[in-house]
Amino acid sequence: KTPDHIAVFGHGPVRDVGHIGQVGYVEVSYKKLNEQSDQLAVLLIEKGVLVGSIVGIRIERSLEMIVGILGILKSGAAYLPIDPSSPEERVDYMLKDSNAKVLLSKKFFRGSRGAVFQKSPPCFDNLAYIIYTSGSTGKPKGVPITHSNFCQLLHWGYRRLGLGTKDRFLQNLSYYFDWSVWEIFIGLTTGASMYMVPKELLLNPEECVAFMIRNDITVLHVTPTQYLYYLKAPERPRTLKYLFIGAEKLTKELVEKSFASVDKDCRVFNMYGPTECTIISAVLEIERTDVEKFENLSSVPIGKAVGNIDLFVLDKYFNVCPVNVWGELYIAGDCVARGYLNNPELTTERFINNRSYRSYKTDIFYKTGDLARRLADGSRSRLHCRHPGN
Repeated sequence: KTPDHIAVFGHGPVRDVGHIGQVGYVEVSYKKLNEQSDQLAVLLIEKGVLVGSIVGIRIERSLEMIVGILGILKSGAAYLPIDPSSPEERVDYMLKDSNAKVLLSKKFFRGSRGAVFQKSPPCFDNLAYIIYTSGSTGKPKGVPITHSNFCQLLHWGYRRLGLGTKDRFLQNLSYYFDWSVWEIFIGLTTGASMYMVPKELLLNPEECVAFMIRNDITVLHVTPTQYLYYLKAPERPRTLKYLFIGAEKLTKELVEKSFASVDKDCRVFNMYGPTECTIISAVLEIERTDVEKFENLSSVPIGKAVGNIDLFVLDKYFNVCPVNVWGELYIAGDCVARGYLNNPELTTERFINNRSYRSYKTDIFYKTGDLARRLADGSRSRLHCRHPGN
């Protein structure tokens, strides 16, 4: 719809991707981004990538990172993001475990171009990406997510948020962290402009907030820990229209500081969801008048289910817990992944076949391991969640 609108402003090669030249700040239109990702898709297909293949991508934060992700998806493959600083042992494990066909690095972009891109037939159930969790209790676990898993979340965003070409967002989250998938695609599929910045800028609160103000950034996705860090800057991010906070427990104190840091028309959200349920499962849009309601809670509520998702607070017998009674949080719906890659034992443990317990409307529940309760809130009920370790 807006081919000449800036899609990405960021750090990358000054000349076309595919002919690596001097590195600097570049602006890439949606038309150009489409062309460059088409060219990469052709090259991947020439290298033997097929619909349903897995392609690893190990690239620092840059324009090529975005072109790489789009090119992989256009080829019909799924992308496997790999932290460039990961030990080689971990990288080798992920590539072998996923059976990745190709590992995309900056050198890959030097390949020849010129063939006409024939779009791969779309399939709703094809894999879109695989995220490997930290593996703190053993080997990293691969979580495969399909286009249909992710699509429902994007459509919820279109209906609820109103993002568009007027918006500018900071590409803040590491691309091997699943929340980045939402951050990148809710921006680029609504026509907003994405600002790629070096990691060093993100780690400097004074410079980063100044950058946001100078470039009129309207959208920021951030963890509570990082936003507390940004609040140390002498200036406040007054250009923000959307502040999405997630991935960690959100406290009343930080909500109060957040509202004090942004203008009155900025919308503030608490977002919750495990990787296994496609990034975001519950959202609470926080009103300024809500803050006092959190006074006696250990954390801010996670809100209500998004998209085609159901949230259940169940006891050990798989019965629904009454309002204000703690139970374990289970998630069901279009967001739930197929299970863990090449790990049937753990898949059986965490992806519960509901038909063995109760006759709910869905067959598979994801067992989050988080404790939750429903809060009575007038005609609505919101979820208050805590991890057993908190």
